[in-house]
Amino acid sequence: MNRTLARSAFYTAPLAVWLALIYSLSTSAGASGVSVSLIERALVRFVPAFHQSLTAYQMDWINYLARKCAHFTEYFVLLLLAVRALQYGDPRIRWGRFAGAVALSLAWALADEFHQSFVPGRTAYLDDVYLDWSGCAAAAIVTLARFGERSLEHRLNAGSRRARPGR
Repeated sequence: MNRTLARSAFYTAPLAVWLALIYSLSTSAGASGVSVSLIERALVRFVPAFHQSLTAYQMDWINYLARKCAHFTEYFVLLLLAVRALQYGDPRIRWGRFAGAVALSLAWALADEFHQSFVPGRTAYLDDVYLDWSGCAAAAIVTLARFGERSLEHRLNAGSRRARPGR
């Protein structure tokens, strides 16, 4: 494998895998019954007394909250990976690439819910798209803060090198 292909795969493969994961979770594999089963197994294994004390209503709420947190987290990670892939290792923010990463993430959220509308046992909710977008927004803030920190650090280091006498 040549260096260019390896470099390209290094930046884009995690994004492609994450997109595939999100897509697979919008099939019946990501249905509410599957997630409640996973949560119940984890509770039985790690905190059995707590699990036994839960009512069905409480278990439904735990499942609901876990699923909504998953929406936020999926798209938080998606935006970070999209920025990483499109920036392609560039240490300075490229606004067009950043905008492309945001657009990709927002479009994927809409496409994901649209896809779910055709999957038996799944439903599409606009509220889930809003959660997805809030995950993107949080990741955008983190990304911009990180690039801003790097830029400030670079300027401070460049200024201190110029200010030293004898160089």
